[in-house]
Amino acid sequence: MEGSTLTKIGHTTDTLKGRVAQLQTGQPAKLRPMLDVDGDFEGALHDRFADHRVWGEWFDLTPLGDPVTVVCEALMDLGVDIRDGLPGADS
Repeated sequence: MEGSTLTKIGHTTDTLKGRVAQLQTGQPAKLRPMLDVDGDFEGALHDRFADHRVWGEWFDLTPLGDPVTVVCEALMDLGVDIRDGLPGADS
């Protein structure tokens, strides 16, 4: 969420664009997708970052560093090839 330290970690069966549109309806700040990967790693990531949970699926990962880097490293630890999910990647 722009202007916030919060990062949402979630999984959707909808398209990323569709899910962001749903979430945006209830948010005063612009939501910006930072990473999109195939597969459902939500539970594993929620467990890993449980100490940084603010509420529900929202986490403050900034004490760990850049949130995108932190999540990418966690996914790589799970054996996920995240290269195609990074912004600007040719997928």
